[in-house]
Amino acid sequence: MTDSDEITPLRRSALIRRRRFGLGAAGRLVPNERLDDGRRVDDVLAGRYAILTTTAPTSGDRPAADGRGGAVETVRLGADLYRWLRQGGATAALIRPDGTVQQTGRDPAPLSAALPRTHILVSPAAPCTPAVGTINPTRTRDA
Repeated sequence: MTDSDEITPLRRSALIRRRRFGLGAAGRLVPNERLDDGRRVDDVLAGRYAILTTTAPTSGDRPAADGRGGAVETVRLGADLYRWLRQGGATAALIRPDGTVQQTGRDPAPLSAALPRTHILVSPAAPCTPAVGTINPTRTRDA
C-alpha cells in the first residue's frame, strides 16, 4: 500500500481506540497483503475480527480469540504487514470485519480480551432451505 492509497482514518470512538496523540494504525484500513500461507488478509477476516501479530501468540491467545469468534494470525519478519505494523508503532493489531484497525498494541493478549463476542448460532437440527428468489447453483436452466 502506498501513501497515495491511504484514506483518511476514522475518528476515535467506541469502535476505534486510537491514541489521543500520535499517528498509529487505529482507524485505518489494514493492507490486504498476502500472509505466509498465500491467503490475503480479507480471506482471514472473512466477516470476523482478527488479530495480526508480529510476536508468537501465547497458548491462551488463540483459544481466547476462537471463543469470541475471531482469529489470530502471526505476521512474519520482513513481510509487508510486519513493516506496516511496525511503522504504526505496534506489534499487534485488532482488525474489525470491515478491515479497519480497531486497536493496536505491543501484546496480543489485551487485544484478544478486547474482541467482541461475535458468535453466530446455527441450530444443527434446523434444515437450511434457500430463501424465495435465491439462485440454486446446482440446477441448470434446462433442468
